[in-house]
Amino acid sequence: MLILSLFYFSFSALVANPVSTLSILLFPVVGLQMLYCVVCLPIAKAGVLSKISVERRRPKMGAKKVKEGSVVWGKVVPAILATLLTLLAATPLLTIMIILFGAPLTTHFAHNTLCATHMALLMFLPLFYIYGADAVMWREICSAFLPWDGVWGGTVGTAVGAWCGAIPIPLDW
Repeated sequence: MLILSLFYFSFSALVANPVSTLSILLFPVVGLQMLYCVVCLPIAKAGVLSKISVERRRPKMGAKKVKEGSVVWGKVVPAILATLLTLLAATPLLTIMIILFGAPLTTHFAHNTLCATHMALLMFLPLFYIYGADAVMWREICSAFLPWDGVWGGTVGTAVGAWCGAIPIPLDW
């Protein structure tokens, strides 16, 4: 709801000057998505960081008690890594897809890149946070065999919303 209200209150500026508005909104969207991942989502099921955090939750007999701050950092570091992976891997792929679907390559490249960045943050950041870089899970994601949950529904909703928003563009004469 916070991201939706962020776009609602900046809609007139978004229409007037999309590049600067999307650039300004990029940092709040990154922050809100990372906060959503840390507070609401479990850590990646496969990977070193999730194994460390599981060991921290279940201390062995006679082991020292783990500080609360280290558990928080055990969730923040994967969120930072998922954000970097989203920005470096998913954004270029979505930019290429947007251009291949008919967006202008030379005249609106900044528009396309910022659109792809926002879509990547909304679609792929939670997926990278939950599933990491597990090849089996990403094969299920790409083939749409993933069970429906809030994260997968958000990804599909973002893709369908972008598609439905782009359909009337050729009719705008």
